[in-house]
Amino acid sequence: MGDVIDKFVRDFKLYEKKPDSRLFGFNHPNPSPDKPYGYEDWVTIPEDMEVPAPLVKKKVKGDMYAALTIDFPNFHEWKLITDWVEKNQKWEADYAPEGGEIMAGCLEEHLNWVYASHRGWTENGSDGKIDLLLPIKIRT
Repeated sequence: MGDVIDKFVRDFKLYEKKPDSRLFGFNHPNPSPDKPYGYEDWVTIPEDMEVPAPLVKKKVKGDMYAALTIDFPNFHEWKLITDWVEKNQKWEADYAPEGGEIMAGCLEEHLNWVYASHRGWTENGSDGKIDLLLPIKIRT
């Protein structure tokens, strides 16, 4: 993950304050011929915790997601989860209205990353596992 988030996790001893903290990320903006690649990170923090600039505190509504655990960097496996959702009789995608600019609301959760950062094992987290999360809703 990004150096800014890693520094924040270490400097503020986030693992000690919130050992169940989670790290999410997504392409922002999504890569295209006319835009450079970017990646936005979100880390869960205690409700009353303040964050220093350039970080921004956000409140994210809870949603339902289909999940697939992959080994980093097997991002081609996004196709497996999107195919599953497209063919599913009960669930359908619930993509964000902002669309492709923010990966349509899809997230990547970097498993054990906050613990790994706290311990100084930042390369690919502690085990290189990532959950691919695709927003879903009951099919209408």
